[in-house]
Amino acid sequence: MHPCLMVDEILRVVFRYIEDRMTLCALARTCRTFNEPASDLIWETLANLQLITRNLSCERILCEGKHPRLTRSQPLNDNDWDIVRSI
Repeated sequence: MHPCLMVDEILRVVFRYIEDRMTLCALARTCRTFNEPASDLIWETLANLQLITRNLSCERILCEGKHPRLTRSQPLNDNDWDIVRSI
């Protein structure tokens, strides 16, 4: 890998030009160097939890008090993890 790609600040500038969330997810899985800057940008641009939870099996959102809370009646299965990775 070229030494300039080992500089976190450079990666963050470059990754900001990527608009496709799938590409950012792929970059986050590419190597340890890319993981943190790409993951940070994914979470920074995530609109809400609904993007994550809308397709997961057996989800339930409790709206008690000020802060909604997501609960699950069973652990995430392989299909659920595939959905989370694709976001």
